[in-house]
Amino acid sequence: MNKNHWLFGAHLSIHADEQKTAGTYDMVEGTMQRGMETPMHEHTKYSEHVYTLEGEITIYTSMEIVV
Repeated sequence: MNKNHWLFGAHLSIHADEQKTAGTYDMVEGTMQRGMETPMHEHTKYSEHVYTLEGEITIYTSMEIVV
């Protein structure tokens, strides 16, 4: 499986989705441009883990800001 999408200006490749993982996680690879932002959102079915391979990302959570 490898579905490609554009979302909020980012190119996303879905390597595994909830159907393939029995609803336990999604594995998505994304390429984002400098200064790109996604709208504030919340995941209620599972937590989100982010691995940054190049550059810097700022993540706002309900408890802290992580850079």
